[in-house]
Amino acid sequence: MEEIGTVIIGAPMWAMILKRLAALEQKVDSRPPFAHEVVDSLPTPSASTMNKFYFVPASNPGEANTKDEYLTVATTNGGTTTYSWEKVGSTSVDLGDVSDVLTALTDEELDELLPL
Repeated sequence: MEEIGTVIIGAPMWAMILKRLAALEQKVDSRPPFAHEVVDSLPTPSASTMNKFYFVPASNPGEANTKDEYLTVATTNGGTTTYSWEKVGSTSVDLGDVSDVLTALTDEELDELLPL
């Protein structure tokens, strides 16, 4: 690849770039954070289930503590909004080693590691 020179950006261009970055930052900051909830089954998708991850027992569990992850998706067509679930992933937590370590610790060692 051949270098063709240096690009010089003048003050008006920098002002426009900074203005757009500030607008983008404000838009990102105004979005609600994603919450999460572990449930046995998915509730009916609606506006109130938006912006929240839902974790349900996996439909095809291969390991203990396997959960499927869902988000509500809103689709607007002709002024009508419909809500549906979209599976975004699957997660599993293997607590085998942790469980072995915790059962091997005495109450005093647990208190030292996890003070209340």
